[in-house]
Formats: sequence, C-alpha cells, structure tokens
Amino acid sequence: MVASRLSRRVTRETENRLWVLIFVLSLASLAIWQFALLGQTQTNSHASFGFMALFVGFVLSESLAISLPFRTKHGSLSFLEIPLVLGLFFTPPAQVWLASLLAMVFTFVAVRPTTLIEGCFAIANRTLRVATTAVLLNALLDQSDVLAPENWSRTLSVVAISGVVELLAVLGADHLTEGRHDPGTARSIFVLGLFVTLANASQAIVAAHLIVAQPLGLILFGVTMLVLYAAYHSYVSEYSHRLRVEFLFEMTNSLRSASSNARIAEFLLADSAAMFDVDSAEFVVFPRPETLETPTWFRLENRVVKQSMMSHSDADRANDLARLTTTPLVINPQREFGPAANYLRGRGYHTALIGTLQSENRAVALLIVGNRTDRKGALGQADLGLFASLVHQSAIALENDQLEHTLGQLRILESELAHQANHDALTGLANRSLFSGELNQAIAAKSEATLLYIDLDDFKIVNDTLGHGVGDQLLVAVGQRLRDCVRANDLVSRLGGDEFAALLLGDGQCTQIADRILESLGRAFSIDGHEILIGASIGLASASQVGDASELLARADVAMYSAKQQGKGTIAFFRAEMQRQVASQQRLRADLRRAIEAGSFRIIYQPIVDLSTRRIIGAEALVRWETEEGEVLPGGFIAEAERAGLILAIDRFVLNQVLADLSVLQSEAPELFLSANLSARHFQEPDLVQQLARAIENADVRSDRLVLEITETALVQDPDLAAATLTRSR
Repeated sequence: MVASRLSRRVTRETENRLWVLIFVLSLASLAIWQFALLGQTQTNSHASFGFMALFVGFVLSESLAISLPFRTKHGSLSFLEIPLVLGLFFTPPAQVWLASLLAMVFTFVAVRPTTLIEGCFAIANRTLRVATTAVLLNALLDQSDVLAPENWSRTLSVVAISGVVELLAVLGADHLTEGRHDPGTARSIFVLGLFVTLANASQAIVAAHLIVAQPLGLILFGVTMLVLYAAYHSYVSEYSHRLRVEFLFEMTNSLRSASSNARIAEFLLADSAAMFDVDSAEFVVFPRPETLETPTWFRLENRVVKQSMMSHSDADRANDLARLTTTPLVINPQREFGPAANYLRGRGYHTALIGTLQSENRAVALLIVGNRTDRKGALGQADLGLFASLVHQSAIALENDQLEHTLGQLRILESELAHQANHDALTGLANRSLFSGELNQAIAAKSEATLLYIDLDDFKIVNDTLGHGVGDQLLVAVGQRLRDCVRANDLVSRLGGDEFAALLLGDGQCTQIADRILESLGRAFSIDGHEILIGASIGLASASQVGDASELLARADVAMYSAKQQGKGTIAFFRAEMQRQVASQQRLRADLRRAIEAGSFRIIYQPIVDLSTRRIIGAEALVRWETEEGEVLPGGFIAEAERAGLILAIDRFVLNQVLADLSVLQSEAPELFLSANLSARHFQEPDLVQQLARAIENADVRSDRLVLEITETALVQDPDLAAATLTRSR
C-alpha cells in the first residue's frame, strides 16, 4: 500500500487533537475486534497460518517499506496487503488483528523506531484497517469457497476500500497538524495507493491459491515479489529524481522573481526545508566589506522565517565557517570534529548540509539545512548534489549588481532542464516525446522521410548473464554506433528498453543506412572485458500517407516484427498485408490463451505398428484444438503457440494426459508405449529434467513406456545445452 506518513511538525496546539484522533481510531479498532471478530473461525479450511508466521509477515511488510517523497510530505510503499489477505483467508480474524497489533508495536519500537505520537497513530490506523477488512470480507465473500474466481473482485474491492479509509485518516491527521491540503499531493497519494494496494492484494490471492494447490510454487512467488520490490525501488528512484528536477526549476523561477534578500531567504528556507524534509534551516547574508555592517541572519522556526542582525561574535564564526565551506559539505556533528562541526553542534544540528554562496570575489551568504524530520534517514551524499546546485543558483540570484549574469545562468539552467525533458538520461539520444514531435513535423511538412524501427536481438541475454550495469553500457555504445551510421540531419532516438529509432529525412539512402546499421551492430562490443555479440532487426516505414507519429511508429513496429519473424539481423519494409497478418496473429494468440484456460484441447492417438509382426507396439499422442468452427489441426496453431511462448502450457497438457492414459494402459497392455512431442522451447527451461521426473513419479508409470519426440530445432539453437539436457532426460 501507499501511506502518507504523519507530519512530524506537531505543535503543542495540535498534539491534543491528534491524541483525540488516535483514541477514536483505537477505540473503533478495539470495538470491532471485541464485538465482531472474536469467535469467528478462519475463512478457508484448506490450509492455515501459524500466528508466528503471520506476525513475521506483518513485521516484514512494515520493515521493508520504501520511503516515497510527495513534495512537502513523505509516504511509503509497503506490502501490508499480502499478510493481511493471506491471514484473513487462513487464520481466524481475531488472531490476524492481534498479530498486526503486536507486529506494529514491535516494528515501531525495535526495528524502525519513531516518535510516540506517530507510532501510536500508525498502530491505531493500521489495526483499524485490519479490523475493517476482516468485517467486510466476512460479509461479502461466498464462504463456501473464498478462493473461487467470483470472490476475487470482492476481495480486491474490500482491500481497496479499507486502504482508502486508512489514507483518509492520514490526510485528516495532516490537516490537524498543518491546517492545509495540497490537492495534487492528495491525488498522487490516492492514485498510487490504489494501484499498489490492488497489486499487492492480487499477489496475495495468487499466493493463497499456491498454498492450497501447490505450496512449492511459493518459491516462484517469492521471486516475483523480489522483482516487484525491485520495481518499487526503481519507481521511487525515478520519481524522486523527477521531483528534484522540478524543485530546481521552480526554485530558479522563484529566485529570478525575488526582489530582495529577504524574499530570496524566504524562498530558500521554506522550499529547502520541504525538499530535504528538515526541521531546521538558516541563511546568513554577508554585507559588502565597505559597509562595515554585521551579517543578516534568517532562520526557519515553526515554518516561519525570522530575520535578525548577527552579533559580532556570531558574525566572526559565520565568516570563518564560510571560508571552510566554499565547497558544499554534509556534516554529522555527533561524529565529526572541527570548526564547522563545533558550530553546528552548538546550534543543535545532528546532521546538516552546509555551503557558501560565492560571487566572483567574495562570500555572499551561508546556507545551512539540517535535522531531517525522519530521524532514521540522515542527510547524506545523495542529497549533496541537489544542495550544491541550489547553493550555486542562490549565489547568482544574490548578486544584485550582476543581473545580466544572473539571467544568463538561469537561461542555461532552463536549457539544461529542457534538454533533460527531451533526451534519454542514459544514452543522451532524443526520447520518445521529442522524437514524436519531430515525426509529426516531418509528416505535416509532407517531406520525404523514412522511419527505421530498430530492436536489438538477444539483449535480454546480456542483462540476465552479465547484469544490468553491462547492459546499460551496451545501450550507450549502441546509441553511439547509431549516431555514426546516420547523416548529420537525421535524428536517432531511444524509445525505451532496447528499442531505438531513426528518422531519415529523404528516402534515397534508407536501405543503405539500414544495412550500415546492421553491419555496425553485428560487430562485437567490448565492455568491461566482455566481448558481446548482438544484432538487430529493423522495420522501415515511409512517412507519406500517414496521419501522425503514432501511426508511423505503429507501421514501423509491425515491419520490425515481421523482420524478427524472418530471422535475426534482417530488415523489412512495411506493407499493408503485414498489419493484417499481425492482427490475425494477435487474434490467434488471444484465442489460444483462452483455449488453454478453458482446456479446449483433446488428445487422439495414432497407432505405431511393427511391420515385421504387424502388431501395434505403441501410439503417438496428437493434439487437437476444438473450436466452435470445428477441430483445428496442429499445423494451424503450433507455430504461433511457440512464437507466443504458449507451447509450454500445451505441451504440459499433452504430457499430463499421456501419463494419465499410460497409467491405465500399463495394467492392461504393459508392453505398449506412448509417445508425446516436446517443443524446443522446453530446452530454455533450467528445470526441465526435474519437471519430467516429477510428472512421471506423480503418475506412477514406468518411465521406459514413455517416449519423448523432440524437433531438430532444439539441437540447432544450442547444441551443447540440448545434448546435456537430452542425456540427463534419458
């Protein structure tokens, strides 16, 4: 779920109101537990969870929460719904409530310490959500089989509703502490919270089915959760980066419009405290030496900027500190010593960012931000880059005598931000937004232009075997080779992942350039001591007779897909029949997926005869797809099933049916054997042999009565792997 954390800027005036809210939430939670949950039995009788396992699940969901900034607030991404839903499926609800209560207390005391009022609020709010979810599930679910498909949507709806109630309580607490709402932040929290809640609840339903049907599948479920956790981390990193870029952009606009040092100080202190999530900030403006004045001291107290003149002794210390921090620093006064650490320790900072705003010939001001509200997340090197940019821009704004210089620097920053908005951060190529705009301009101008849609071959193997770091370096190298292959007036873009595109103005050389790209990308890349060989498939589409960029991209994508089907390292020009073919293939794939789910396949057996004795010695299993229009032979769907990755499910159906029939057959005709086909795609499965052995053991049949027929494709794709797998299978 996503929950906005309770603001730590709690004043004495608001603290009593918060305790009242906590008491109401706690009373409601306890009342539901006492009068609605005690005495209820668990919802599902197929399996059960121990109290300790449930306790550990809740602790992990809170301990692994990922901090997520929402401008002036902070939230967290967690997996609370997974132990919540699993617990309510397999454990009496009163025990789920008690486990959540004890887990929250343990987490906020021993694992992730927090303030008393924040911890009490979180415990009351979370346990109320558990109680509310339990009551609603008990009322809405069909108790005869809670894991039935018709109960899935009800479970997701209940979890979403209880999550919204929890978020409303947090927003209410924020209103009590801050007295205002940011609609944009509330909307972001609600949308992201709903998405994460539904994703987590869906994973919990999947896990519940695995617990009942195949507990070993929880191993794969654990891998899925690790991937989801990594995805959450990646999203938070990208989101934080975007917020910081927006902050710098807005701050430079504010500094540009500031008409005095006091206004600059207000912008700096208020916005810096919000962005770095700190309680304390101060800004010391040094006068020009010829004025003989003392520095002006601005400090943030209870979100209000106060101004005063510094004493001579404090001014001397501030001047000494400015000489020591011409390069911005992050300092921990509790562990470090020296003039800067002593100064900060005397002002009550436990961690702080400090930097001097420099003009061409003197120190203009001193900026300090520190004491992060989240005591666990101290300021560090990750914050220093943004702080250094802020110090630099602030110094420019303070030089009132150099207005032209200030405006020039701001224009440079705006240009950099515009470049970031229109270019891929990894390769520096045009991103999809800029590229689409250029495509639309070329289409509107009716210029002779051709789009090349370039998709790398076997890039996933590089990421899986050598890691994403090497994969990123490879993408950068690919981007450079693409630049070298096109002309000066052509535009190269990274559309995302391992997909690139090139807009060629003038169609005279598009084939030669496409061939040049294939030849260039076909040469080995040397990265971190690895010789990497990849290739590419390219689709070409003309910009004439299309309406907009999306249509042109779609056509080139279809052509690229056709090139992929012809074999790696090929090019294909878009033709209208390609689109029809792709649409037909997509319909066939969708029909196959539905057929697999519905079990719309059957097996027939073709006898195998010994010609010398004219006796039947075995039979080969042949699969048929039964549709409303009639029976479909393998030639009508097997090839597409292999391309779509659906052949594995079909093969498993055939193998299981053959083993079931063989189990019956071996008691009546033990000398006969049955034969089943196995797709070459199985050789990409690392546990193929274990799967076969487990299936044969479960069917309790003689393994020498089963014959597996394998196409030569498996040998051609990877002979060494195929030979090793065949040997172990035999």
